Amino acid sequence: MSIQNRHINWDMPAEKYHAVDALSKSMMSKILKSPAHYKAALEEHQEPSKAMQLGTAIHTAVLEPHLYSQVVAVIPPDIDGRTKEGKAWKEQHKSRIHLAHAEDIDVQGVANSVRRHPFWDIIHLNHKIEASVFAEDIETGIPLKARPDLWVEDHTLVDVKTTDDASPEAFSRTITSFGYHIQAAHYLAMT
Repeated sequence: MSIQNRHINWDMPAEKYHAVDALSKSMMSKILKSPAHYKAALEEHQEPSKAMQLGTAIHTAVLEPHLYSQVVAVIPPDIDGRTKEGKAWKEQHKSRIHLAHAEDIDVQGVANSVRRHPFWDIIHLNHKIEASVFAEDIETGIPLKARPDLWVEDHTLVDVKTTDDASPEAFSRTITSFGYHIQAAHYLAMT
């Protein structure tokens, strides 16, 4: 893929990025599945799965811990979602991801593990979190977009991923299943 007219917005809110009508890796994956999946994704709002919510919680805990309490609400142990009080709590925190206490402990454990890894010293270099990149495919004229999780000044790109099995064999399957190799190629072409 060759691009032209690349523009980087270093501070665009996620909502504005997602509203831009351009082809992203996630939409490319829909097209690869079938044109009908792509069309449905354009027309329907999909609620995030529990796995997606946990991924967002981990992403926030790792990259933007100062925003964690704005993104995640930990369900108090005495709250039962079926009761009047539980329903009121859910309504009060409807804009946030709801995690059980044990899930929150897991999320914080993952974030702490990432921060202790020697590679994570990269965070001390000049970087931007969630930079929005826009361009146009030279051959087709199709507008494109990408939003790497972490863009370091030395041109290192980091995208936080979660998995339930980090063994080499299982993660290789995860890479293929979720198209992470396509995402890597897309990010490299865009940046």
